[in-house]
Amino acid sequence: MVNALFTKTVFCLAMVGLVSLTSCSKQAEIPHATTLDRTALMAIVFPNQEGSDGRAVQTVQLPMNSGSEQALAESKTKAEILPLYVVKLSESHAVMLTQTFPVDNGGEPFTCHACPGYVGAYSFTRYPAGWRLTARQDAITAVGLEGTLGETKIVRVGENGFLFSAEWGSCWQGYCGQWLTLLSLQPDRAIPYAPDLILSAENTGAHEECGSSPGSAVISDDAHQCFDVKGIWKIQGDRLVVNFLGHRTDLDSEGKRLPTKTVRQRAIYRVEKERLILESGENPVPNNW
Repeated sequence: MVNALFTKTVFCLAMVGLVSLTSCSKQAEIPHATTLDRTALMAIVFPNQEGSDGRAVQTVQLPMNSGSEQALAESKTKAEILPLYVVKLSESHAVMLTQTFPVDNGGEPFTCHACPGYVGAYSFTRYPAGWRLTARQDAITAVGLEGTLGETKIVRVGENGFLFSAEWGSCWQGYCGQWLTLLSLQPDRAIPYAPDLILSAENTGAHEECGSSPGSAVISDDAHQCFDVKGIWKIQGDRLVVNFLGHRTDLDSEGKRLPTKTVRQRAIYRVEKERLILESGENPVPNNW
């Protein structure tokens, strides 16, 4: 009886130990990075990556674009993925941001005029074993043109928040524009502020009268709106401040040119977790061209 009880107890303890070892084994199977080195993090996100020099060539789901509108459908596309930034949001959370560009059959990124890039975000949480991937967004939003994201950086907003920014633009048939893409970096995801904020626009090359000096425009029977407005932005605390300078010549309800006016305005937005709230001023950059 005693021997049977002893044997049963030993068996139960052995089973408990086996369950613990199995649990530990499963825990060990989950890849962890001991540091926030981007190369180590990329190896976790893309364990079977092709390519070299820190780039991964992978087949990922990318949004399908239709003109300037992003469709809900996604398409599996072979793309080059490069790490951009690793941001430590807190002692236990970090995010790696990547740039993604579709590639051709030779593995080279497309660089056509209307070819945007995409920003990816991979969230990591710190465990005793190291940094573990806990959320992934392969393509949050389309950014830039001509195979570039534009000028990107990480900015601090408020006391503890971080934003990813990309300032990008291009010209089409005499019209030029500049936009600001912002992503709010949260512990479990990156959130795009939509739509992108238009910073600058000008059409001095589109129409003869628009290329003249303000106030001395060429008179034409076919009048056009003319504009050349530029905005410079900065973060102040938890506010986005944009200062606009330039000039614009609008048309009245009958399509006749109004006097050219100087633009000198400021727009102030409150930066919240998922949106920008215009608190004062306005954005004078034309966006209907």
